[in-house]
Amino acid sequence: MLNESIDGGNWKDLIELADESLQTAISISLDQSTDQRECFTYISMIHAALYHHKKRVGETNSKLPQNFESTIRNVEDTMIQLANTIGVEHRFLSVFYLFYNPEIPDLEGKFAQFRPSEYETAFLRVNREGTLQYKQAANALYDAYNLIHSDKPSFEVLEAHLETAATAFRRISHGNSLLLKTPGGEEFKFLTKYFGEVQVAGKTFRGVNAGDQPWSYIIDLVLGVDLKQVFQQAFEGTPSERSYIANAKTSAEVIAYEFRSSEYLHEKYLLPEDYEFLMTVLQRLIEQPEPLLTTISHSFSADQQFQIAEKLHDVMKHYLAASNVHFQLAKRYVPQNASGEQIGSAGTNIVRFLKDGLNVEREKIMNQLESAYPNLLKSNIIETASI
Repeated sequence: MLNESIDGGNWKDLIELADESLQTAISISLDQSTDQRECFTYISMIHAALYHHKKRVGETNSKLPQNFESTIRNVEDTMIQLANTIGVEHRFLSVFYLFYNPEIPDLEGKFAQFRPSEYETAFLRVNREGTLQYKQAANALYDAYNLIHSDKPSFEVLEAHLETAATAFRRISHGNSLLLKTPGGEEFKFLTKYFGEVQVAGKTFRGVNAGDQPWSYIIDLVLGVDLKQVFQQAFEGTPSERSYIANAKTSAEVIAYEFRSSEYLHEKYLLPEDYEFLMTVLQRLIEQPEPLLTTISHSFSADQQFQIAEKLHDVMKHYLAASNVHFQLAKRYVPQNASGEQIGSAGTNIVRFLKDGLNVEREKIMNQLESAYPNLLKSNIIETASI
């Protein structure tokens, strides 16, 4: 409520915010009973709010309360200590906001939120569920990849993995479509500012980076999406233009290189267990780079190949639908800069990175699948007509 009031221009509430934030930081630093990841959720959100308001005050040439700077330093000290213990970077991370943030019954099912709006409650709930579905799809497709490269892949089990992934993408599309229909434009505008740039102990970070979670990268790697092309195109002509070393040829090698260089993707922007799993997937695909599409014909009869292709086509269709709804959300809510570009919280131009980058390259995989199995289009026409 204090955030909402201050965002509305009531600068006098900065005094109360600073006082409450300092008391809370001290309480969190002494709390031995609450999970450290949950503590980090709260302290990092408090820091993000304090920094957001400090920045806005500076932009209006107003004065901060006397104790505001010392409060930020105290909050930072607690946040850095917790981050080091958990093994992540000392910055605000979306994965904590989504997963270590239990609903609070006394607040009618709301979470720890930046503002008390129903839109943010829905945003949190939908994105938490959506991320879980991306994780489920990534695991299912990676299991499918491992199965199809095994000595005796089971046709039935492979179909089940692909069906799991397709169902997950359908659910993601449904959730994001609900957000798209929810009138929350003004709330999203404020929300993106809290998620924006932060400064901790003199070091500037993006509050949220696209690499906070590994699931979409794993999905794209297994499906054979050309992530090298995506990165090169997205950053072309910018100070972060990519020129990959000669041995970074495949998508897996490019993502591994991105983590080594830490220009965009960072090891400690991921939870330790998620980073370890992603490195396992990358190593597996570097050693055996054939994606699902090119391995269908290895171990199955012609009839089975077509049935697998149908399932994989269903996966791609719903993955593209989820990707397109994601872009529509970003297009609707991400603010424009002075040049008219929409720059997401990770610092990338959403048209170049999402619409003309990832989504175009994902569509190419579905086109390749349809070229390899032309009857897929006939099958879809018959299915649509029957519906």
